[in-house]
This record gives sequence, C-alpha cells and structure tokens, in this order.
Amino acid sequence: MEWTKPLSFLLTVLVALFAIGAIVEIARTTLASDLTVASAVTLALVVVSVLVMVVVGARNRQWLKNPDSYW
Repeated sequence: MEWTKPLSFLLTVLVALFAIGAIVEIARTTLASDLTVASAVTLALVVVSVLVMVVVGARNRQWLKNPDSYW
C-alpha cells in the first residue's frame, strides 16, 4: 500500500528527533558537570552510532522499492 512509505519516513524522522533530543539532553545536563570527559565520550558514542545507522540505512534501499515485502 502507498501509506507505508510516508509512515516509514515519519518513523525515521521520529527516531532522528529522539536521537537529537538525547544529544541535547546529554550536553545540557552532563557536559556542564564535573564528569565532562565521560560525558564527552558518551556524546561522541551516540553521534557515531547515529551516523553509522544512517549510513547502513542509506545503503539498504530495499525498503524504498517495496516496503510491504520488506516489513
């Protein structure tokens, strides 16, 4: 059906917004404390993880061709 493409796009945007919100929250609450090094490492891990998932997702275009059979 045609409604699965917009739905999968909206879910992707929602996950991206959650990741951005998590990064902002980490930066706001912990980078200002005395645990700056540990917080910076955690923030870098989150950023790298999100970027890797974006790259992996961009390489797999099967869901764009036929989302009904992919899901």
